[in-house]
Amino acid sequence: MLNNNDVKSVLVMLSTYNGGRFLREQLDSVIAQKDVCVYLIIRDDGSTDNTLQILDEYKSLYPNMMTIYKGVNIGCAQSFRNLMEKAYNFTLFLPDFYAFCDQDDIGTNDKLRIATNALSVYDQAFPNLFFSHFKRIDKWGNDLFTEKKMFKLSFGEALIMNPSVGCTQVFNRLCLEKSLMCNPPQLVLHDWWIYSLCLALSGNVVYDSNALVLYRQHASNVLGAKHISRLGKLYNWLFRKNNNLCMHLAEFLYNGYEAQMNPVNRNLVKLCMEYRKTIFSRFKLLISMSKFRTISSDVNYGFILSVLFGKF
Repeated sequence: MLNNNDVKSVLVMLSTYNGGRFLREQLDSVIAQKDVCVYLIIRDDGSTDNTLQILDEYKSLYPNMMTIYKGVNIGCAQSFRNLMEKAYNFTLFLPDFYAFCDQDDIGTNDKLRIATNALSVYDQAFPNLFFSHFKRIDKWGNDLFTEKKMFKLSFGEALIMNPSVGCTQVFNRLCLEKSLMCNPPQLVLHDWWIYSLCLALSGNVVYDSNALVLYRQHASNVLGAKHISRLGKLYNWLFRKNNNLCMHLAEFLYNGYEAQMNPVNRNLVKLCMEYRKTIFSRFKLLISMSKFRTISSDVNYGFILSVLFGKF
């Protein structure tokens, strides 16, 4: 679906909820994207502030660049899922690629050009996904400390952590199509689901270590990249974050896509699914840790403890 002039087109999905304070900056950053053709589909999740008025204002200014859906409050995860379904069936604009964005972040003006150029070298008969590093900012736009991270980009790593922040993701149509074939577990958000699924199906994942998004942290964040101590991270693994979330992710991937996975990936999800059956199953998963190991020692420790305590 590449354009004749080789300028890529991107359908951007934005879910809003009481985001009036920062929304204009985000909309401006999408509209200002260079060397790409952009269209926004926006679903408002029942806002009660001035979000809808801002959306209507921008719709009147850019009538050929956006479609707005006004809905009731169903939460972030379901709102983005609804947007993904709308994007897949959207006929007013036929994109080469798709992207997520959040209402309070700001993309650099070359974010989508860099992403689409990186994805265009791959065979679009496979799921392909791009994501980037980000720079944390506070509610006033001041820089916050942002740890620079690197990732293995392996399927085993994806089963125990999500390095791919949704507002940095850009992906092809097949990636979107496959992600809609089955629903994810309730607590697995859209970005982790589409990232882990792309790798499960032997797709291509590209990570750009340059910060292409200013990721705003403030009191009203639904999601965020907050700094957490090592002790806090381990506590989350055992008592808050997981509660067998990784196991459920593996189950949903296996039940929905078993026939489409290669034997190695099928074996990885089965190790995760079956780890609670016996003590032997837990040690079998731990013995296979090299297949799941990440670059982060904190995540690796969390993986070991959550398996031993039956929280993985």
